[in-house]
Amino acid sequence: MRSTDTRLTMRRIGRWLLALGCVVVLARAPQALATEWLYTVRPGDTLWDVTETYLIDIGYWQRLQALNQVADPQNLPPGSRLRIPVGWMRITPAPARIMAVEGEATVQSADGQHQTAAVADMEIEPGDEVTTAADSSVSLEFADGSTLRVAAESRVVLDILSVAGGNAFADTRLRLLKGSTTMKARALRTSGSRTEIRTPAALSAVRGTDFRVGVLEANDAMRTEVLSGQVAVSARAKTVAIAAGFGTVVDLGAPPRPPRPLLPAPALTDVPAVLERVPVRIRVAEVKGATAYRLEIARDAAFMQVVAERVAPTPSITGPDLADGSYFCGCVASTPWGRRDSTPPANSSSMPGRSRRSRSNRTKAAWCPTVCHSSVGASRTRQPPTASSSPPVTILPLRWQRRTA
Repeated sequence: MRSTDTRLTMRRIGRWLLALGCVVVLARAPQALATEWLYTVRPGDTLWDVTETYLIDIGYWQRLQALNQVADPQNLPPGSRLRIPVGWMRITPAPARIMAVEGEATVQSADGQHQTAAVADMEIEPGDEVTTAADSSVSLEFADGSTLRVAAESRVVLDILSVAGGNAFADTRLRLLKGSTTMKARALRTSGSRTEIRTPAALSAVRGTDFRVGVLEANDAMRTEVLSGQVAVSARAKTVAIAAGFGTVVDLGAPPRPPRPLLPAPALTDVPAVLERVPVRIRVAEVKGATAYRLEIARDAAFMQVVAERVAPTPSITGPDLADGSYFCGCVASTPWGRRDSTPPANSSSMPGRSRRSRSNRTKAAWCPTVCHSSVGASRTRQPPTASSSPPVTILPLRWQRRTA
């Protein structure tokens, strides 16, 4: 008798646990639908039109009707809002586009079977890998208008590039295997949008911001520096919010370090009206605590077409030799962030600059500065990693001109 009672009791407990399990699942279900797009009804819209245009299948119209308590699917009040779970929406691939290429860069297909030279207006498909050589850069534009500059000696895999809802939201997920990138992400228009850059050490998630991510060659640690907006950096089940003007470093296998303020941007000083002698020397104001200064020369004020970068341990930097044209100059001060040696990068050696005679036409070149910028950079030292590069503040256009000797 006692055995029978025990079995009955266990069955009741089992049914109770099953019911509790159902309650838990049902209670969690609304969370799965919490990521929604709010569609604004236009004149003439029907529920079937909206479903056919944006959802996975026409059969979802009934779910959409129930979720929004629509009385008449054929007569939707213009201006009203429809809640559409992102999980119900049709996802389509959205290739990135190469905006500009400086120097040498390649694109390798997702299957690894094809490798081609990167050129302007080339489409980058999901899974493709972009690699840049020394003194080179590639700038990409995504479907939502966000842009990414891949710096010299870098490797980036574009894992996921997709959109939904007529570009209402975008899903952009990248892997930075080597080097550094600068991202200018548009503000997310819906909670379903996602922009992420993953490295071996951590993940940086974006919500409308300008920021830079780099991988340290010595130990695969990740640095993130935020210039505007906010970035969420996650590793080892810990997420740290990084506000504008701050940065962090994440060591491989460790959680993110507490955010640290970036150094103030150095001002460009002692730059004569015309630079006519080699080597070109650019002096910037010394920044307290800085151990390196990075000079960037670009064709555009947005620094998406960087033609040269030079690093020096002092505020006096030797500039590159440039062809005729107009350029923009920027400089950033940095503290150590994880290099094991104090040797600057290969492209930071001294170069000819101010003025030189051309073997072909006996001309000399001059930089004519007219106004000043700082852009994010990084030093290479023996000290422990930190993140304290200065944010951009001003722009210095330079004109490279040749004059008859």
